[in-house]
Amino acid sequence: MRKTNDIFEKRLAKHMDELRWLYMELYDNEAMFAELCEQMQNYYHARNTKLRKRDLEKEKDQAWYRKKKHAWNDAVY
Repeated sequence: MRKTNDIFEKRLAKHMDELRWLYMELYDNEAMFAELCEQMQNYYHARNTKLRKRDLEKEKDQAWYRKKKHAWNDAVY
């Protein structure tokens, strides 16, 4: 669980400034933002190992969604 928590914290820290800014622009509610962050952490830990592994792979290839192997791409592009 420690490694999983470290991964989540690292990924959240990478996007925290932008996420906080966007949230506060919309809602201006610090307590609710803290609750959102807590919920994101809970949902991340609830994901099974296979999905968390896939998350890491996608993070390395940030254009993953543009690849042809995804069937829904034809509908998007």
